[in-house]
Amino acid sequence: MKYKLILFSLIICLLSLGTLSFYGITHNQDSNKLFDTASSETWTVAYYFNDATDNTLFLKDYSFNFSGDGVTIATTDSSKFTGDWFTSEKNKGSYIYDEDFAGISEDQFVMAFNNTNNPLIDGLSKKWNVISFSKNKIELVALLNKTKGVDFLTFYRNEKM
Repeated sequence: MKYKLILFSLIICLLSLGTLSFYGITHNQDSNKLFDTASSETWTVAYYFNDATDNTLFLKDYSFNFSGDGVTIATTDSSKFTGDWFTSEKNKGSYIYDEDFAGISEDQFVMAFNNTNNPLIDGLSKKWNVISFSKNKIELVALLNKTKGVDFLTFYRNEKM
């Protein structure tokens, strides 16, 4: 509980500064470029903060493929999960659950896995706001609400061996 209160206080402080520029959130990134970037490579999770817990270690062995036809596949040596994904601009619909966070990012990265029975993979199924992206990294944030807080997800491009 104390951790959530500290996290909530931090978010309020950042919002009182006017933006979340501290995290490098930029506006008007081209959602088509994000789609092309994500679908051109295979990605691994570099950071996954969900429900006030760092869950990166539990997803480190997964490879994520975001295909150009909107299918995402998360695989390890022993498991495979399939879902859907797409990118869009925020102004095409309100995807943020709490209006206090409105306007943080215009680009969305949406994932929806299909009944995986894996709570960590299922936890990725949400509408993520884009912090930043490049050919090697995609940084996402899910701004939930004042009681659930903020989730973070960072993908790094897999190096070709």
